[in-house]
Amino acid sequence: MDAFDIKAALQESVKGVWNGDVDMGDGKLESLRVDYERRKSLCKGNDLKADGVFLELRLKQVIDALQEDVKFLSDGLVAAEQEYEKRFNAPNTSEHLLKTLCWERVEFNTLLQQAQCFLEKYQTMISCLHQQPPWEKDVVSAFCNVEQDAPVYLRNLFVKKRQPAATHVLLFLVSDERRNRKPYALPVQYVPYKSIKDQFVRDLTNVIKGEMKKMNLRPVGK
Repeated sequence: MDAFDIKAALQESVKGVWNGDVDMGDGKLESLRVDYERRKSLCKGNDLKADGVFLELRLKQVIDALQEDVKFLSDGLVAAEQEYEKRFNAPNTSEHLLKTLCWERVEFNTLLQQAQCFLEKYQTMISCLHQQPPWEKDVVSAFCNVEQDAPVYLRNLFVKKRQPAATHVLLFLVSDERRNRKPYALPVQYVPYKSIKDQFVRDLTNVIKGEMKKMNLRPVGK
């Protein structure tokens, strides 16, 4: 096993694949992805119907999620401000780091404003359902209009939730002891990470050894 430096980056491909994430194999990344897909489906308007009860339930789900976003982004903005001030007042902070921290503040602030704007729009839609008669068709139309902007917001929001990005990759390789059959080691698993504990590495190694035993291979060495 060895580690290689990689550029820290969190990206989503056009096919929806996430790249650059820390993956410690504890299921947290998968859970975050499930939440991301759930949020995207809540914002879609293709399954909406002009039914007051259905619309209010959907809107309440979206509003609850956005209220959590506002809390997350507000806390993130405060932390980003504090980190910037701390580094700005330090005598040996590099210009590159200050620029990075400055952009972090801008991004949190922009996302917070967007979340508050979305929240206001969805709350207005709920109020329209309480009119007499209810403006159900207008709410469906307004929901579909907001849907166009929601995916970009959610993608950028979950980039923040996915931080920190991985900075290294832990690579596991196996080979026959004397390398009689293959003159090189074969990669069997890789784990992107930012920091990692020795015990976690041992746990991963034990899983690999267990799989080898199932294949009647006798693990030796580390």
